[in-house]
Amino acid sequence: MNKKCIVTATHILLFLQALSSINALPILPEEPEHDVVHDYHYETSFVTPYEEIDELAHLKWSVDYTTSLLRYMLSVPLFDDVTADDAGSRSENFPALSRAGREWLAVGMSPYGASTGADMVTFIRGSNGEVTILDTYTDEYGVLTVDDKQDYKLWNAWIRQPLGEDISDDEDDHRVKRKELVIEYGRQIDTCDDKDYLVERGTTHLLFLRGPGSWPQNDTVESSVAPLHHSLRRVTLLKPERPIPSFPSDTKIIEVTVDDITVPDDDTTYWCKVSKFPDAEVKHHIVKYEVEVTEGNEDLVHHIEVYHCDVDPDVEVSLYQGPCDDRPAGSSSLACSQVIGAWAMGAEAFVYPEEAGIAIGGPTTSSYIMIEIHYNNPARKAGIVDSSGLRFYYTPTLRPFDAGIIELGLVYTPKLSIPPEMDEFILTGHCLPRCTGKGLPRRGIKAFASQLHTHLTGTAVWTKHVRDGIEQPELNRDDHFSSDFQEIRMLPKPVHILPGDTLVTSCRYDTSDKDNVTMGGFSITDEMCVNYVHYYPRSPLEVCKSTISKRILRNFFYWANGHEEDVADDLSDEEIIDGFQRLEWTGETKKVWQEIVHQTNVDMDCFRPAGVPFTGKWNDMEREEIRTHLPQISDECSTTDD
Repeated sequence: MNKKCIVTATHILLFLQALSSINALPILPEEPEHDVVHDYHYETSFVTPYEEIDELAHLKWSVDYTTSLLRYMLSVPLFDDVTADDAGSRSENFPALSRAGREWLAVGMSPYGASTGADMVTFIRGSNGEVTILDTYTDEYGVLTVDDKQDYKLWNAWIRQPLGEDISDDEDDHRVKRKELVIEYGRQIDTCDDKDYLVERGTTHLLFLRGPGSWPQNDTVESSVAPLHHSLRRVTLLKPERPIPSFPSDTKIIEVTVDDITVPDDDTTYWCKVSKFPDAEVKHHIVKYEVEVTEGNEDLVHHIEVYHCDVDPDVEVSLYQGPCDDRPAGSSSLACSQVIGAWAMGAEAFVYPEEAGIAIGGPTTSSYIMIEIHYNNPARKAGIVDSSGLRFYYTPTLRPFDAGIIELGLVYTPKLSIPPEMDEFILTGHCLPRCTGKGLPRRGIKAFASQLHTHLTGTAVWTKHVRDGIEQPELNRDDHFSSDFQEIRMLPKPVHILPGDTLVTSCRYDTSDKDNVTMGGFSITDEMCVNYVHYYPRSPLEVCKSTISKRILRNFFYWANGHEEDVADDLSDEEIIDGFQRLEWTGETKKVWQEIVHQTNVDMDCFRPAGVPFTGKWNDMEREEIRTHLPQISDECSTTDD
């Protein structure tokens, strides 16, 4: 069967016959007067591949945590009034989509964006001038079925009139502003319905589908209706209620970018450029930053980091620009490692809380910074010119605390690699008590934001927080992670981390479509597992990550090869890669490797800025065990009477 999402009208007709109180409203000719004006705090656009319209749909939403209510406003362009000047809408993209006033729309949620196994709210726009809302879901084949339990509520539907003829002054832009159908609806965060998607903190994959079709009348039903339009967006529906602070009037803006570089035609490039931050003679706080990607290069720029160069203020740093790996040994730019800004695909602007900002400048610090851009160019396209970077907002009006960023997770190394043909494999990185004890201030730090990061096979990331063997609430979790959506997330409330605490970051991977091992490393086809934690006050600790002990890895290779080959005491990265690639990944080998990476000793990177390790022994360290786990939260749905 075709696995497109299809509407089976027979299901809908049977449901209508069984239910006398279906939720339908007349479509009003203009926005109604509201008894209560609802503010929608967040929004997203379902993008369109067509030139004729600006977007397929626009969705706004807000969350009432007191009542656990998600409230939405969906806006879609209409094509009822087609004129001779609007001939573009008569193309194959819009074949009588709504000119007859009969169509269906659906907004769905699914674990990773598939239209199969999705929770859908479906709207039927009938020729009678009404819109009907249905709580529906799709099965493994994409067949859209009406849910027995109707959890969505429809509040308003109206026609929004166009504000003007032209969208822009660009003579090549032939899009026109149209009438829009606007629908206000909502549901509970948790509906206690196993056919509904449980909305959680973390990534939500939103689907929008739209197709033509008559509403079943007079016992006449169509066998199925396939969607004409289909779009996917990734968002965080449940955002914490934290006010966005205002900026002082002396806030300045600087763009830190590369300069019209020609991106190498390699599949993976890390490009570095050293420059000076302006106004550096006086200490400033960075209070916001956002990305600026060269138009057309959105799929090329994978992530961007800007580093402060941790050198004495009188040290001249070479103004290098080129591939990061081509910097000569001993280059002063190798000291540029303290992250002051980080962006990855899908992230929006990041605003610091009112109590903290990233410190830059001042008489005792260097003014040098370095931007690093990871270009992902799997097609190895040549001749692409790029000037992407980050835009910083900074002010001399200082906030109470200097903010910092700590890297948690796994060291970038092939020592932790992922077997092929695994729908679930978990790697874990440890930030152990000895490191937090040396690197954090006596009163600890407060983590206020987190950015989770993997490459293409990552499907979930989370960080556990442990104190004296007792599990604390998790620092962050995303069970539906996508490498295409790696925003910096504000935490619901600041997390207090003390010296001696343990932070354990785990990543789940899906290599079911791989026929060979996935290595840990820097390439987009390699894997990473990182949590960039934003916190205050700034401490000397910059990196707190781990990898498997070399001793344990050496023993694993010896066992996996049937005790037939001696393994060198000190394996190079090339030897490790070759060892993994030559393994026969039997079911037993995969099982043993998973147990090893979960249970055995680790080597740690416990670093100050510029990659300087804290004093101490960091090899072959025992993991910190969780002796007391968090109590299970009672399931309110299981105690709710049906």
